[in-house]
Amino acid sequence: MSDRQYHSSWNKDNSPFASLIGTNHIPSSAELNMLKALLVQPQLELCQLEAEIDRVQNLLTGLLSEKQKLTDYIEAHRALISPIRQIPTETLAEIFVWCLPTEPLYAVRNLNAAELHKTSGAAAAPLVFTIISRDWRRVAVSTPRLWNSLHIYLPPHLSRDDFSRRIAGITSWLQRSGSLPISFSIHEARVDYYATNFPVTCSLGIGSSTGHVHPQLDITVRGENMQSMLRALMPFSSRFGDLSLSLSTLSFSFFHQLSPSSFPTLESLHLYDLGTSRGLSQSSESHDKFATLLSSMPVLRKLDLKQFYARDQKYLSLPCNWGTMTRLAIGDGLIPSKALAILAEMPRLQSLSLQITVNEEMSNSVVHLSELREMQLQVQQLGGRHQPISIPVLASLIDCIQSPSLRSLSLTSLSPLTVSEWPFSGVSLHALEILELDGTFLPMVLTECMSQTPNLITFMLTSRFTSFTLQDSHLSCLTSSPCNLSPLWPRLQNIRILTNKHQVMGRQHHSELVSMTSFTNAALITFLESRSQATYPLKYCDVLYSAQSQTSFSEAELYTLRNLKQNGLKLRIYCHPVPANPNIPYHDSPEGGMPRPENITHINVESDMESRYGHGAVVIL
Repeated sequence: MSDRQYHSSWNKDNSPFASLIGTNHIPSSAELNMLKALLVQPQLELCQLEAEIDRVQNLLTGLLSEKQKLTDYIEAHRALISPIRQIPTETLAEIFVWCLPTEPLYAVRNLNAAELHKTSGAAAAPLVFTIISRDWRRVAVSTPRLWNSLHIYLPPHLSRDDFSRRIAGITSWLQRSGSLPISFSIHEARVDYYATNFPVTCSLGIGSSTGHVHPQLDITVRGENMQSMLRALMPFSSRFGDLSLSLSTLSFSFFHQLSPSSFPTLESLHLYDLGTSRGLSQSSESHDKFATLLSSMPVLRKLDLKQFYARDQKYLSLPCNWGTMTRLAIGDGLIPSKALAILAEMPRLQSLSLQITVNEEMSNSVVHLSELREMQLQVQQLGGRHQPISIPVLASLIDCIQSPSLRSLSLTSLSPLTVSEWPFSGVSLHALEILELDGTFLPMVLTECMSQTPNLITFMLTSRFTSFTLQDSHLSCLTSSPCNLSPLWPRLQNIRILTNKHQVMGRQHHSELVSMTSFTNAALITFLESRSQATYPLKYCDVLYSAQSQTSFSEAELYTLRNLKQNGLKLRIYCHPVPANPNIPYHDSPEGGMPRPENITHINVESDMESRYGHGAVVIL
């Protein structure tokens, strides 16, 4: 019987009982006999088909098994001739080194790339290379450049056993670095934070006092753990080239006690005081210990004291070779005269970050910093952050800093009050390539800034408090059109716009601070379309709207934005949620407390778009 005949003969529509199939008809005795006779042949053929299917299935199973054996045989031998096996060990090691992440600043002990800044698998290097194969592990372990950088986060709950395992891992890691200079960061979590968020009543071990603390925050255990950690690190101290310490007052005292007489190769030092405000370095004893520590660093070139203070702001009394310093960061709220006195001793300075407290004293002592390429200023007025900043005094300070090589500038106003004048109007910013503004500036301030910085490549603008600085008129000045054949910032390639950051971070000071963005979707999209076709096309654009913003995009606008992304623009638009609960749960993250980069040239880092509550709804990513 052919397939066609078979198909036709067993069609239910051709059955003599077709009209009864699917009904509630009760067959008669005669019909029952007819049905039984009718089913004899199809049941016989069904058995034959099942037998044939079993035979074919067994045949197919055998063939698939043979196929798998052949595939395994071929792949096993192909692996032996894989090109990567022909790569010399030295070349493979170099490839591993190039896979190391450039951000964060230090390597971390992490194999979970998804948790580490949600970036690519390269973020887990170098540990990931030790779990691929025996040969790769051998190459990785024997390549010192993979292991001469490490960041360690120390949460306060760690037991002695946990600490011992962490110390063993750190020691093994650094031993693999051979004789190379070491970049090392250690961040100790704040105790007071955990005492606040994890209330457990227990004895503090001092008399009969009790308090609300983490159940494993015994000060004796923590002190012993930290001393054990520092003792394990000190054998490597002669190779420290970059050191970042974010420690409590007690732990700093341990570090001082256990330190060698000299750190002969240390060129970069970052200190962060986790103790009470100004408590660590304000006392005479602590100041002397700090001075002694600095005197043991003969080749120090970079000093970051953003959260570490010299007594009475007498920084020049510290035993540093100021004349050879290339980077300085001080977060002590220096008045202009003291800032200029320090800068006058640092002719080779290349990177500067200062927090300035503006008083009423005009500056007139000019300092020449011919090599300065990056400057970051955080400014507030004497008397508190809610005092208006005296722009003439700030401008006089800026005018006194002669920096013809300046390429990167960051200005942050710590006051919620509006900055009404551009303080850099008296200096040349023609060569500036990177600009970051953070605060509340009048639109006219941004207009003057734009006209003064013709060669800008990267621009970042953050609105901290009230109305947003960026207007449609600014975007129009940056947009090429028949009415604007020579737009400003023709070399612009990276732009980041963060709106109402201070509200997003949950620190509103006044009820009237809620505001909406002052530029429209149409102006933004027209700007993006124009710049995508420019001589220097836009590469990155990040926009972060506040929780209070009512911004929404139409389907047509979203279609245009997606087309821009498909054509190569790295575009991200987010909207922050209103924070529901500001308490952050404890998380022992390998990158916890990681220092931020010294420069502001990076822009495409997703973590920068996030607040402590996450970055919320994604408009387009």
